Amino acid sequence: RQYSGAAGLAYYGTDLTLRASYGVSDTERTNRDGTGAATFTSDGHTDSVRLRGEYRAIGGLTLAFGGEHQWSSYETDFDNREDVTITG
Repeated sequence: RQYSGAAGLAYYGTDLTLRASYGVSDTERTNRDGTGAATFTSDGHTDSVRLRGEYRAIGGLTLAFGGEHQWSSYETDFDNREDVTITG
């Protein structure tokens, strides 16, 4: 079972354009054998935020910039919960 979604905002100014978004994903897995008994389960969750922009400077010069941050957690029947973050 997986649920995911995203929402965003945009700003379009004369010299500046900004786009921001937030996303989320949640995944739960259960593997079963032929009798229906669970043999493996896992649960994972990820959130992310993004910002992208463009600044139109002098003449045809445009400066593009952006950043993203993502944080995730994951656990299984056999592993403890682990967390990771990525920033770029």
